[in-house]
Amino acid sequence: MKRVLLLVLLAVCAGIGAVLGFYNAAPVPFDYLFGQREWPLIALLALSFAMGVLAAALVLGWRIVALRLSQRRLQRQLQQTETELRNLRNLPLTGESQSSH
Repeated sequence: MKRVLLLVLLAVCAGIGAVLGFYNAAPVPFDYLFGQREWPLIALLALSFAMGVLAAALVLGWRIVALRLSQRRLQRQLQQTETELRNLRNLPLTGESQSSH
C-alpha cells in the first residue's frame, strides 16, 4: 500500500514538474559573478531547488554525524558504568561478616 501511494505521489510530482517545465521554458537572463547568460526559467528553478536540497542534506548530515558521535560516547559510558556496577555487586561483603563475630 505504501509503495502504491509513493508511486502515485511520485507520478503527481513528475506531472507537476512537466507542466511547470512546459509553461516556463522561456529564456530569462541570469546574472552571475562572471557575466550573464540566458537560461530557461525551469532550468533555473530546478537548479535552485537542487542547491537547496543539497544544502539541507549537508546541514542534516552534519547534525546526524554529531549525534552519532554523541551516541557512541554515551554508549561507551554506559558500558563502563555497567561493568563497574557488575564488579561492585561481585565484591564480597567483608564488613557484615566481621561485625557478627
